Amino acid sequence: MKINVLLLSVVFSIFSLTAMERNTAYTALAKCCAMGNKLQRGVIFHEARNIPNAEALIVLQKTQEEKILHALLTNPQVALQYAYKVYHQCCNELHTSDAKNNNVSELMQKIITQFEKECPIFFLGECDQEDSSRGCILSRSHEPKNRAAYEKHVVGALLKILSANKLTQYASCASGGLFQDLVVLSKALHEKPDAQIDIHLIDAKFMPYMSMRDVLDNTREVKLDYSIDPNNFMRVLKEVNPEFQETSRARKIIAADIVRIEPFIKQFVRQLKTTFPRARLAVNVHGTVATYCDYVSRKRLDSPDVIVGADIQDESNPDQNSIGDYYQLCREGLIAKPNLYNKILVRSNNKAMLNTLRIHNNTLEISSEEIK
Repeated sequence: MKINVLLLSVVFSIFSLTAMERNTAYTALAKCCAMGNKLQRGVIFHEARNIPNAEALIVLQKTQEEKILHALLTNPQVALQYAYKVYHQCCNELHTSDAKNNNVSELMQKIITQFEKECPIFFLGECDQEDSSRGCILSRSHEPKNRAAYEKHVVGALLKILSANKLTQYASCASGGLFQDLVVLSKALHEKPDAQIDIHLIDAKFMPYMSMRDVLDNTREVKLDYSIDPNNFMRVLKEVNPEFQETSRARKIIAADIVRIEPFIKQFVRQLKTTFPRARLAVNVHGTVATYCDYVSRKRLDSPDVIVGADIQDESNPDQNSIGDYYQLCREGLIAKPNLYNKILVRSNNKAMLNTLRIHNNTLEISSEEIK
């Protein structure tokens, strides 16, 4: 008889729990055993989520993705700090690597893959400025309660929408380093591991990569088994635009744009799909709200059910009107779906606020709630 190592580790872990905790744990274990060969790690996580001291059940046999998930659910700041630490290590390695290597993109990808084994989400991040005098009271390290309040609101609303067991359209405006969206979606999927979500990430940094996918007549869905080939892109680009001059500088810029963006997005995709294998997830990238709306129209996709944004006021870059784009997206979304859920975390007079938009008498109105 073949014994499942994961189940065995859970059985041994149960002995460290109290009597009441053991009863709950054995109930979860029995349910998992009844699934036979269909057992997945995700089932253990899902069944153990309400067990006190559930760490005892999941600390053994964990992959790196599972360790990250545990941190995202219990203390996202720990995951964020760990990601930053590995990110800086990777950057140092990239700077000290052989700059004369003929295939820079190949070398960069090799180094990135090496550090992903230590932290599979090290490219992801968010504002982490601790100094409140500089206006960033939304930093997790400075005031963790503000992000936590935002996540509680969004996750709660998202779970209500997902309870209908229908495909849900989730749009994140000015999604930045993607860490905030990863926390929100991880918490929701932990409660609803079989959810169906089309995730649309909208940010200016995705524009070059999005444009490449459009030129290649590809969808904007980022899949783990597909990567843009710089040589193929150059060939197609010359076919589309015969006046384009292929130069070594152009090749380097294109290769750099791919390596800079693609692994970053794939870390987000891989973390979600690896830890929630039962979910039906599609992650799409867009450079602006306008290109997102145009894509939805051309592909005849459903309008968003959820629109979110966190800390997207761009005082340092007034040319990038993220907050205005967010309002415009909400306006169009509310016209299509009056019951659309929207929430944005903002700063106002050095206070953290949760804003919700609605259309009343053809006017966009904002209701604000201070986080206390």
